[in-house]
Amino acid sequence: AACTHVGGTVLLDPLGQPLAELMPTVHAPVALALGPEGGLEPDERAAFADAGWRTASLGENVLRFETAGIAGVTLVRSLLKHP
Repeated sequence: AACTHVGGTVLLDPLGQPLAELMPTVHAPVALALGPEGGLEPDERAAFADAGWRTASLGENVLRFETAGIAGVTLVRSLLKHP
């Protein structure tokens, strides 16, 4: 099913494009999702993609789950263009 969320839906994933490159195409409100510390399984990535979520990376280093969430929200808020 296609994503019906108004705004942007972003899956934080080390295999995604850098978040800073993706953000110009994302509009508020933004929903972020992140996987478990062990990483996402291919079928989980596929389910997000099928639902319309785009993947974005926070960088080369893999962060702990709780750190990735805080870093993701901080980056999105700093990069989001407000009207």
